Amino acid sequence: MLTRVGGNVQAEVTIQNQGTGIASSVTLTQATLSSPTTAGAPLPQSFGNLGAGQSATRTVTFSGTNNPPGANRVLQLRGNYNGGTSFSSARSVILP
Repeated sequence: MLTRVGGNVQAEVTIQNQGTGIASSVTLTQATLSSPTTAGAPLPQSFGNLGAGQSATRTVTFSGTNNPPGANRVLQLRGNYNGGTSFSSARSVILP
């Protein structure tokens, strides 16, 4: 979910373990809105250990500069778990 707070864009990022075992040390290492590319903060963010089917949510904030309401952007997320196994997601979003 995207919201606008004080001119900035906030993204609620939910990570879900879709596997059958524990995903340990889940960490969001990169979050960007593009184009133009804007990095989110604060990063990295720890999601801790997630059991099978469990999820956790954190908030990432992006500068509102160059990200006006109604703009179409790509939200890209990257991270890792279990000591280096990586995950990523990218989707088109309309900014609030």
